[in-house]
Amino acid sequence: MEHNKNNTRAIWIYLIIANGFTWLLWLPTLILARDHNLPLPTITNFTLLAREGYSSPFHLLISILFSLAVYGPFIAALIASRAESGKSGLSSLLSRTFNWRIPAKWYLIAFAITLSIAFIPFLIGLFSGALDLPPGHFTNGLIVIIPIFLMQVLTSGLGEEPGWRGFLLPALAKTREKETAIWLMGVAWAVWHFPFTIFEVLSNIGALSGPALWITILSSLAGQTISLIGMAFLYTWLVTSTGSVFLAIIFHALSNTLPAVLIGQIPPALSFIVGFSPWVIVFILQRVVGKEKFPYGNP
Repeated sequence: MEHNKNNTRAIWIYLIIANGFTWLLWLPTLILARDHNLPLPTITNFTLLAREGYSSPFHLLISILFSLAVYGPFIAALIASRAESGKSGLSSLLSRTFNWRIPAKWYLIAFAITLSIAFIPFLIGLFSGALDLPPGHFTNGLIVIIPIFLMQVLTSGLGEEPGWRGFLLPALAKTREKETAIWLMGVAWAVWHFPFTIFEVLSNIGALSGPALWITILSSLAGQTISLIGMAFLYTWLVTSTGSVFLAIIFHALSNTLPAVLIGQIPPALSFIVGFSPWVIVFILQRVVGKEKFPYGNP
């Protein structure tokens, strides 16, 4: 009973700190960037900032604060692990986070999964005419793919994965059905993204207002949640099969980088396909690997 109390308390500590830290930095920097028309260091702005740099010390400051926001889950995981299991919990988290010595095939599997997820909407968009790529899209993408990937490893990958897959998933699985734990972790992961998602929608929808505005925002949040729950199943399989959160960091960086290089800015017509692409891979893996080894590689 005491273990369950510690587990529940640690989960709440994690969720409050992960969301609180990130949102506290995201909300003001997103608003300031919008009000002053300043590009933030996202993947879509990578080439622009690499070419033009930061326009002022103020621009640099809000960009740094925006980038630090992604470390909310990592910081929360460190604190929650210590609260739940003391030094041993903290040591276990760090050991799994930097455990890169796994069979090389798993890195290839992570790359293949990511490429498959990106190719599904890419091919559909290409053959349907929904995807209109500018001249030089692939050439420009190949030039920046390595620096973008490394940036994603050190920011989104390292900032998020020790939290979602390193702490929250195993913490939830201790007292809940394992598949339920994945769904809960996926929903929590999606909610964490909501402020940034809403900002992105508001920045790209033009002059919508009233019911149309709310429908667009809610459908975007729902689509992202569905997509991330599907991704959560894939992360779970990779991490539980290897014991390596480092693999999740690499997978996260690949998942952010490859679609950006292949597709660029996702057209609205493809957003539905993008959201369900991870579930296609989940469906395939359940049948190829078998339910006894997917989504938990080591039950």
